[in-house]
Amino acid sequence: MYIFNQKLIKSICMVFIIAFTGNACGGGLKVSADPFSQAEDEFEAIKAGILAAGGVADIGVSQSPRRDVAKMKARELGAANLASIYETQVQRLSKVFIEELGESTDVEINEAFSQATKTIVNQKMNAVSPKKTKYLEEDVDGRTMYTCYILMAIEPSILNQSLMDELKSKNIKTYERFRASKAYEELDEAIDEYENSDGNK
Repeated sequence: MYIFNQKLIKSICMVFIIAFTGNACGGGLKVSADPFSQAEDEFEAIKAGILAAGGVADIGVSQSPRRDVAKMKARELGAANLASIYETQVQRLSKVFIEELGESTDVEINEAFSQATKTIVNQKMNAVSPKKTKYLEEDVDGRTMYTCYILMAIEPSILNQSLMDELKSKNIKTYERFRASKAYEELDEAIDEYENSDGNK
């Protein structure tokens, strides 16, 4: 009986050793990636691409036992800061433009961009729409909870055209100088790159 048990134990040990070795040879034990971290990384990458091309975007995340409520709250959170994000974007662009001209105290340029920004914020921020939506489910204390990720955005080409139209109508001189600048050329290239990227498909 002792010999039988000893052989049985050895056999069981060999099974575990083979199984472990097989996993090691196949690249080791596989650990499932956290779907919430994956979603955050995915949305942040798309957001970064939109911002780099001169658009505006922000991510809203909300959790609720109801999908519709999670979505509604996520949309509100995603849209909340878009106006201030756009103002920052335009301030950065005008700063680059002024530095290119070598006129760091050019009040006329600052005023033209500032007026254009205010008009665009009033006109376009209501046109913001979901760029991407994703739901994840998890069990919390025996209850299904839905986490909704929404990327709210306005496309770079729309904002760029709006900015150019506003500059042209308010200050034709600044418009023409900006249109011929390196800053505008780089912005235009960034928009083309974004529109042709996989992340925009």
